[in-house]
Amino acid sequence: MLVAPDLHTNMDLIAAIRGPQQLCLDLLDSPELIDRAMTDARSIFREWWSRLVKAGRMDDYGYAKNRTVFFQKKVRQPYNATSVS
Repeated sequence: MLVAPDLHTNMDLIAAIRGPQQLCLDLLDSPELIDRAMTDARSIFREWWSRLVKAGRMDDYGYAKNRTVFFQKKVRQPYNATSVS
């Protein structure tokens, strides 16, 4: 896997489930429920990311995000992919 998928983390996850407009209303009407949902979303992220890294063998081959390539083991420092000719 070269590029990690957009995981819709944190508030993006809740917006994907509820819809952005409804999320804005929820923030006004039931902020405590949104707070609980955010806590739940953050609690699963580490496990979710660990499984993705393992499945995509990103520890061995690195990954790209936002035009920057990160290498975990093969190269010591990341480089900006847009500056490579």
